[in-house]
Amino acid sequence: MTAQRFLLFAMASGETSQAYAIANYLHGLGKTVTLILKKDVTRGFFADSTPPFPVRMGATVDLFKQYVGEYKPEVIILCNSKAFRDDPAFWNAPSSLFPDKLVVSVDSNWLFLPTSAMYPYNRWMDRYYINLPPSVFKAGLLERGGTFDIPKGIADRLEPVGCIPAYQPISKEGKKKIRESFGLFHDEKLIFCYVSGFGAGSRSWVFDNLLHAVDELQEPKLRVILFGDVTKIDMDSLKRPDIILPPKTNMDAFYAALASSDLVFQHQGLATLEQALSARVPVIANVTTYPDDEYPELHIGEVKPFAHVGACILHTKTTATSKIAASIHTYLFDEVAIATMKQCQELQWSNGEEELVKRLEQAYEEKFR
Repeated sequence: MTAQRFLLFAMASGETSQAYAIANYLHGLGKTVTLILKKDVTRGFFADSTPPFPVRMGATVDLFKQYVGEYKPEVIILCNSKAFRDDPAFWNAPSSLFPDKLVVSVDSNWLFLPTSAMYPYNRWMDRYYINLPPSVFKAGLLERGGTFDIPKGIADRLEPVGCIPAYQPISKEGKKKIRESFGLFHDEKLIFCYVSGFGAGSRSWVFDNLLHAVDELQEPKLRVILFGDVTKIDMDSLKRPDIILPPKTNMDAFYAALASSDLVFQHQGLATLEQALSARVPVIANVTTYPDDEYPELHIGEVKPFAHVGACILHTKTTATSKIAASIHTYLFDEVAIATMKQCQELQWSNGEEELVKRLEQAYEEKFR
């Protein structure tokens, strides 16, 4: 028995890139797919592109249920099990709200604590798939030296499936064309900076930290391409000749720019980090703590497992500029360090879409055979 109709729900920006990748993969297999977006801002991710399946907006549980009734999916995929965390009637329902369908979640986090007030997960899913490399997920667990303490009864139900989106590296010729479109000369280095501003909120200080480090380096052939919310960034900084503001910000343009860069400098966004793994581009993650959060060191805890396996470097908002500058110099110019990180990234990469769909087919057969 094989499912043919799928409905995907994306909570925010990172989840939209994940859901879009899954939807594209399913569509390529001949499945009927519908993508529902929760946040209006993510509709702009599809600018200048025409998805081969319906993309609809649906911010509420009622709208979500309406779409389920309209499209009659056999499989529902929630990209993030915390998608409706403000609605206890949804996430804490005593049994499945859609018992005649396979309902699963795809999460790129370790937030599965039954007592959590800020991050309650959906209790009644048929399956919980984790959009992380298996060794990275294990490295994040408290028992393995990580941050997150997940009760065994829950941890046993979490299934890491690898990287989603599982992009492919861009060819040398492709990179050359993209870099030329940005006005780069062949001997210039390009840093891809992502400050978010969508699902995770603005992280404009990431750009500030990068600029301070770049100024300290005084490398004349270094450029920065900036993605994310620029409204909280000083306009004079954006007018600097070494700053590039991309003309397009849809998902394809985002990945093309990232994959054509020499270094990624970002906040904790794991969807961006996994794209860098796909592209084999060194990463410096610049994160901060949140004292009022249930997990004050949440972002450190999420990035640390990637750093543990050698796939990125972790710095914080308060890391000394000189130390950040040294890391940037290393991963722009030290060929041994660059090759080592790229090798670690390649070891962690796997085709998450393919693995997810394989497990969906098994789960669907088990539930309805």
